[in-house]
Amino acid sequence: MRVAIVGGTGAFGRALAKRLHEIGKDEVLVGSRDAERAQATAEELGVTGGPNADIVAGADLVVLAVKSDATLATANDAGALRRERPALHG
Repeated sequence: MRVAIVGGTGAFGRALAKRLHEIGKDEVLVGSRDAERAQATAEELGVTGGPNADIVAGADLVVLAVKSDATLATANDAGALRRERPALHG
């Protein structure tokens, strides 16, 4: 399964990405509004990283790991991105 973690550079997102990667059954992607930050976190954890728009495209599961005051806006953005962008894999 391809699991995209939006907000993957924060404490909860990092912990979830690390654990899923350790289990080794899923492809794990961490995202952020800041592509460089996402890439740095991904390299540290041994997963894939990128901007939120890229990681949600083609994901089987999108996890919102953002602060509560950003949840609704981020969910709306992620939903729109999934509808507008083609999947990265077939």
